[in-house]
Amino acid sequence: MQEIGSLLPSVFKRQIQRGDPRLAQVLVPLWPRVAGAAVAQHSRPIRFGGGTLILETDGDGWAAQLQALSGEIQAQVNRFLGGPVIQRVKVRSASAARRRAEQNRPV
Repeated sequence: MQEIGSLLPSVFKRQIQRGDPRLAQVLVPLWPRVAGAAVAQHSRPIRFGGGTLILETDGDGWAAQLQALSGEIQAQVNRFLGGPVIQRVKVRSASAARRRAEQNRPV
């Protein structure tokens, strides 16, 4: 019996080919299988649109490391999806996003 992760590309093929924004939601539970345990432990897909997959990390250091590896991550995700769906990977730090939100909060 095949694992669900290996069946995903064929089940969602039409949505994947259209670049469905729900792709990030589909990838979340499968992220350790797609990206590998170490990357998945410190990141998660949060949005997909216009060919860009946005990942959020748990710190600035991981954001820098994963941005440097973005080409490899892109290739891994596309291999998993069975085609060139992801054209770009952007990485953002959850801590940086929290800092921006705090700075923009009314006093």
